Amino acid sequence: MSSGDGNAVHFFKKIHEDTLRNGDLRIPRSFVIKYWQDISNPLHLLLPKGAEWEVKWRKVGADIWLFDKWKKFAEFYSLDENDLLMFKYVGMSRFELVILHQAGLEIMYPLKEATLDNAENGNGNSSLHFKKTKSSLPRCRFSKKVKTNCRNPPNISEDVTNRSGPSHSIKEELDEQNANGFHSTKFQKRVTKRKPSACNFSTRSGTAMERAESFRSKNPFFIRKMQPSYIQRHMMTVPNSFITEDEEDEHDGVTLWTSESRPWHVEFYRNNSSNQINFTTGWKNFVKDNNLRLGDVCVFEKIKKSGISFKVIIFRHREESSSPRFSDHSIPECKERELENHFSVCIKPKDFNSVNLPRDFLKNHGIRHSNAVILEVGKKSWNVKLDSYCRSTSGWREFIRECQLKSGDICLFELIDKKKMVFEVTIVPLHTFAAFMAKPVSIEVWNPNGKYRVISTKSMPGTRWINLLIQNDCRLEICTEKKTILSVEDIIALIGSKCDGVIGQLTEDWGEELFSALSRAGGKAFSNMAVGYNNVNVDAANKYGVAVGNTPGVLTETTAELAASLTLAAARRIVEADEFMRAGLYDGWLPHLFVGNLLKGQTVGVIGAGRIGSAYARMMVEGFKMNLIYFDLYQSTRLEKFVTGMFLPTYGAFLKASGETPVTWKRASTMDEVLQEADIISLHPVLDKTTYHLVNKERLAKMKKEAILINCSRGPVIDEAALVEHLKENPLFRVGLDVFEDEPYMKPGLAELKNAIVVPHIASASKWTREGMATLAALNVLGKIKGYPVWFDANRVEPFLNENAQPPAACPSIVNAKALGLPSSKL
Repeated sequence: MSSGDGNAVHFFKKIHEDTLRNGDLRIPRSFVIKYWQDISNPLHLLLPKGAEWEVKWRKVGADIWLFDKWKKFAEFYSLDENDLLMFKYVGMSRFELVILHQAGLEIMYPLKEATLDNAENGNGNSSLHFKKTKSSLPRCRFSKKVKTNCRNPPNISEDVTNRSGPSHSIKEELDEQNANGFHSTKFQKRVTKRKPSACNFSTRSGTAMERAESFRSKNPFFIRKMQPSYIQRHMMTVPNSFITEDEEDEHDGVTLWTSESRPWHVEFYRNNSSNQINFTTGWKNFVKDNNLRLGDVCVFEKIKKSGISFKVIIFRHREESSSPRFSDHSIPECKERELENHFSVCIKPKDFNSVNLPRDFLKNHGIRHSNAVILEVGKKSWNVKLDSYCRSTSGWREFIRECQLKSGDICLFELIDKKKMVFEVTIVPLHTFAAFMAKPVSIEVWNPNGKYRVISTKSMPGTRWINLLIQNDCRLEICTEKKTILSVEDIIALIGSKCDGVIGQLTEDWGEELFSALSRAGGKAFSNMAVGYNNVNVDAANKYGVAVGNTPGVLTETTAELAASLTLAAARRIVEADEFMRAGLYDGWLPHLFVGNLLKGQTVGVIGAGRIGSAYARMMVEGFKMNLIYFDLYQSTRLEKFVTGMFLPTYGAFLKASGETPVTWKRASTMDEVLQEADIISLHPVLDKTTYHLVNKERLAKMKKEAILINCSRGPVIDEAALVEHLKENPLFRVGLDVFEDEPYMKPGLAELKNAIVVPHIASASKWTREGMATLAALNVLGKIKGYPVWFDANRVEPFLNENAQPPAACPSIVNAKALGLPSSKL
């Protein structure tokens, strides 16, 4: 795996109580499956302050656990329950690691070594000694790296004298804000106080964060770098230990001071589930009045004044800019105007009956004395009355109940119609707030004024599906990200606040989180661009009333053709012969060169005789005159009608007249019967818990030594590790695979085997088929939006059956149609 930043792989781990108790940490299995073959033992953890830890790991079953020195690591960095670790694999068994406090803020990293010699200060050299202390005062140094196309990065090579703002010393900045006679105070015992440092600091160098980190006080303080969420969403997180429960009972807000004469009152709330504290109402005014910009860094020092008070020292970002284009005035005017129409509310238990809307916001928009507002979520709306104190009254509880709001959920209000007092409300569950705040993925928009908003998570072949949606008044947004697989957070960002339907891919994990987000946005339909839907939690879709579509029928012949192609390639050793020629090894014809198997007269076994399995059986019987044995939990009337009523009588009569043995067929009573009798076995079942590892070590052993196994269904149907061992032990046994258990990765050793043919999931990859799949997926979403009748046969999800019936032309295929009570098609 590449170690470049562009290809770096991240994963997160939340610290649980048993992680601290047992002294070990499990690596996510998805990372292990895809990347762990490159990791040596021990591995190395790289921390932001330059520390490097060597940690050993062990394998237990399918899991990898960090153990040796991990407990020491956890103790050294004072890891606590609900802390979050972000791992970034940078190659050569090395992981960069960032540790976030449970409030989402990066911790202050202690130095691994006991001393730091020759630390520079304003008076010369000194030797500073550091001791690690467990502190509840994290400081925010972590900033999320996002891709952007809006501008190039600033030129950091310019001389410092070309910077857009004057250089201020720390002393000047403190003198400007600090000569106000603020009194110091002792703080609550839960907070570790920092002792003032005796050293001085460089007066004219360092970033805003570095200058803020130089701040010293005998009072407790914390540091915040201004991020987009703090500037644009009017909220800021606070270390939970800075406001005690006693203070919280007495006060519902804090006072922020930048001078003795001008205070700002800011409300706060504590989330019961995460224990996180946020500044809310009033924070926007503080940001605006102090002209805070992205990159500015604020030190919040708790001082002795009435109530809960903080003195705020601001370190401006302007000194870090190397080009006037990127001065501290970095938020475009259009963004400022956009922010004027927004405010946010984080739902607390007390808000379930009534909530206070920000008076300043209503006053600034001339609606303070309005007695009612309209709240819109998706296509639904609620009339909510307000009292004279700007508190919501009747209508609010219905809004809370019908939107299924929970404590900690965040409501973003946007004023979209000032005359009618209409607010568009975006509801973001607390656990997905980070995803919502992330930069949206790039999209391509078709028919921007369409009535219905439909999302496609990938660009798909052809234009028929695009035209179908446009002609039916849909605004189509196609994700153009280069990622092979979109994350749940990416898809939530795509869905946004209003979305009528989504066309997705089988590589995406559509579970409760995504269906909840789609339902909140008013969406009623999701369609896989695939026949299978093992990546979809249909029960979750039913819970949120979302129709789930798939694309059967349109890829039947194409998939069957690839299965037949793999059969021929394996039987006649075509891939081996091709590689032999390209290597320049061919010296002339030889009697034993790449001798393979004849298909005529052999027995083909089909497991799962749905549409694709039946089509494959017909090709092999009719095209190559093979005998047939099939197994399915249900009788395949289509297949049996072909062999008994159309093909076999005519061909059998011909063979009999020629003195040859007629072709035979039968339906096996067990799957093992097929494995034992067939020379070629092709798998076509659906994937569910009953078909996972359907072909395992025991069943491989029942097959003939020179059998050929074909799989174009789903990878986990075969125990791939057992298959690798079987291929090694039986060199005459051959396999043709279009799908893999840990797709897109193969089990170790499979790629090196000459008796294995592997292709990258291309069974449906014909132009006509892929365009048809895209069109049917679009029709599924459009059909639910428009209320078209649907095809019911796709509801049957028993093994081997859901591909059995042929869908009618131009009819949506909805797998949970019966559960949702959708009308049946008469086509």
